[in-house]
Amino acid sequence: MTYEEEIKEAHEKRINRLRSGTGWLSLVDKIFLSEKTTELKLPDGSIEGPVVVDLEAKRVELGGRVLKSDKEGRADAINVNGFVVELMERGEILAFRVRDHRELPRPFAGISLFPVDPAWRKEARLERYETPRQVLLDFEGATVTGGVTDVFQSPGVLVFEHEGAEHRLEAVWEGADELRLMVLFRDATSGKESYPLGRLVYANAPATTDAPVVLDFNLAMLPGCAFSVYATCPIASKQNRLSLRVCAGERFYEGKAIGEP
Repeated sequence: MTYEEEIKEAHEKRINRLRSGTGWLSLVDKIFLSEKTTELKLPDGSIEGPVVVDLEAKRVELGGRVLKSDKEGRADAINVNGFVVELMERGEILAFRVRDHRELPRPFAGISLFPVDPAWRKEARLERYETPRQVLLDFEGATVTGGVTDVFQSPGVLVFEHEGAEHRLEAVWEGADELRLMVLFRDATSGKESYPLGRLVYANAPATTDAPVVLDFNLAMLPGCAFSVYATCPIASKQNRLSLRVCAGERFYEGKAIGEP
């Protein structure tokens, strides 16, 4: 299989995930919780409950079941009349995510892509911090009135070269298992030739301390907010705003985001 075929296959798998029951295109509502919340109203108008919320303890019950949030991994999923409800936790914010499983796979309008260019498959050097750092990332769409900040762990900065110049992006661990790095970035195409909020790319953890990290921008993805207004998306820090044009990976979703007027 050629490199271009590998990227095409990865993109096809990405589309299948987007259209699945856990993909961004299934996300049809986001219900922010307070201690006054006593019931869950679904998009079809039906009511489920009772709901009991303890914000200080970060504890939520639905129908007598205590729900695990997505803070440390996959959230509990409750099936209700064709909808799946999950508990989302961002900073001090708790909310129900509601996914519609009544029509799967979900309709898909397409994603515009930059041409595949092997030059954008970079072998980066991980410059490790002396000790891992806590990184505060802002999130878009995390509250009714605006964003929220949440804490991630960063092992260091990924350093790569492009056309003779060195560039740096701070990486954070995707999860507590520290198996995959998440790299958020904006670049000179953002808002013009690609999604304004920026994009992200994942990279496997280096096999050894000194091993390079493959940072393949041909696999750069749009955040969930490009597909559903009910998504909650981390925003690239000022440190991760590149001056160069990263002409690789996903550019725009070609349809309206779920929930967009």
